[in-house]
Amino acid sequence: MTFSSFTIDSITDQIAKLETPSGDFIEVPVSNLPDNAKEGDILRQVKSDSSSNMHFIIDHEQTEAVRNRVRSKLDALRARSKQ
Repeated sequence: MTFSSFTIDSITDQIAKLETPSGDFIEVPVSNLPDNAKEGDILRQVKSDSSSNMHFIIDHEQTEAVRNRVRSKLDALRARSKQ
């Protein structure tokens, strides 16, 4: 199964839980992620010799776009609740 992008759902111990575009989840070692990766980041796969040897880069542009979209939705909800 190959996916082009992943979202970091959670990082616990030394395992990262990644969400695929279809909503499925996979687990990879934290050592396969960029050093500065954090929950919510969008990742692009750059190498995969096997499911346990997947490596990624952060898609900063896509991560920021998603964060801005979520921020806008939260701001709209807050404004609505003040009315």
